[in-house]
This record gives sequence, C-alpha cells and structure tokens, in this order.
Amino acid sequence: MSSYWDNPKSLWDQIPQHNEEDVSEQQPSTPEQPSAAEQPAAAAQLPPQQGRYQGLLSHNSIVIQQIRNFMADDFDILDTEGNCIGKIETTGGTLSRMFMGSRRLTVSEPDGTPVFVITDPTDLALDRYEVYYPAPHATAPEGQQQDGAESSRLLATIQQKFAFFKRRLEISIPGFANCEVDGDVWHYDATFMINDVRVAQMSRKWSGFTNFLSGNERYMLQLKDDLPPQLRASIIGAAIALDLMAKKAQSD
Repeated sequence: MSSYWDNPKSLWDQIPQHNEEDVSEQQPSTPEQPSAAEQPAAAAQLPPQQGRYQGLLSHNSIVIQQIRNFMADDFDILDTEGNCIGKIETTGGTLSRMFMGSRRLTVSEPDGTPVFVITDPTDLALDRYEVYYPAPHATAPEGQQQDGAESSRLLATIQQKFAFFKRRLEISIPGFANCEVDGDVWHYDATFMINDVRVAQMSRKWSGFTNFLSGNERYMLQLKDDLPPQLRASIIGAAIALDLMAKKAQSD
C-alpha cells in the first residue's frame, strides 16, 4: 500500500503551495487584467484546510483517544463530532516491546493508508521519540526490519531533557526552528511554540467540548490553520509521543 509521501499525486500536490515559479507562469502576457469579480480565488492563497485534500492532516482540531490493549498503545483519532479520522496502531515484535521497551506506532487514515510513523528507540536514559515519513514498504509484516536511510525520512525528534531540576521537552524539526513546549505537559495542558508563534495547543478542556473530552484518556490538539503538512505531521506525532511520555512518567 502506498503512502501520501511516495504517491506521484502526493499530499504536497493536493494541498496548494506557495510557488513563485508557478505563479509567474500563470501571469498573462498582456497587461490587461480581468476584473476582481471575474477572478477565481488564487489556489496559492488558500490555507491548507481549504484545499481539495480531506484527510487527517487537513483537520485543525483533532481528539486523540487511547484504546487500552495489553502491551500496546493503540488510539483512535477523532474529529470534534466524534467521527474517526485516523488510527494509531502499535507495530513491531511483542518481545521487543516487553524486554527492550522499543516500539513503533503507525499513524494512518481509517482505510489503513499510512501517514507517518513514530518510533520509540531503546534508550536507557531519558525518553526519545522520532517521527518519520512512512517507508515505501511501511506495510511490511509485523516485526520485519525496514531498510533504507531513515535519516532522510526524519520529520521530528522529541527528546526529554533535564533543566533546573525539571524535565524539559525539545522538539527538533528539520528545516524549521526548534519547537518549544510550554505548560504542564504531564497533565495535557501545553502550548507548542515556534519562534514565539503558537502553532498548536494541547488540552483536556476546550470551549464547547467539555463533555466530549470528559474521558480520562482523551485530549484535544488544536493546530494553527496555515501549517504545512510537514509541520502538521510533526506536531501530531510529537503530541502522541508526549502522551506516551506522560503515561510512562505517571507509572514510575
């Protein structure tokens, strides 16, 4: 099964992108321009959620709900109406998860199309998670080693560190400034900031959805509406990783 990222008509093509070369090619050769009323809205000016793509990464508000399974961290991703818009499933060998603590989570559309992968490498010190584009053979049998230069597919790294006797989270996203997480992460009340701009908010309480979020295993992630798909995938993956870190910290 192919993923968004290796499809010729990929997610990047389906969401309007700012491209100066394309815009210049669309300019008419004559100085005469049609009236504003006759001109359709320029695709490059549309925010991602208004494009043709309607998948998981087009949603600005998502609710993540854990499904309790033995030796697994499986989740449903819901919209604000309670409809399933994505799945998070634990993959990798059971023995590896039991004795080494390593695991791999695949985030996919409800039909099983992979969107991105979260890995939890074995780390004897502080927790570290990594978010990747899915490999072309991401649907390989469970536990099978995946080949390829994973560093070229890295979307984000989430690293737990100590600072002033407190745990601090650092999110590195290639091509972007580091993402800072402010707030009480372990209680799902946190803000994601890049260059002093709030790009996402994690919360168990949200105006209009108090009853919907009353379950102990649910939280909402609200994304800034003009984020590109790479940042959306990275931040959703980081939020899931933070959830797993919080649960591990609470069980210690």
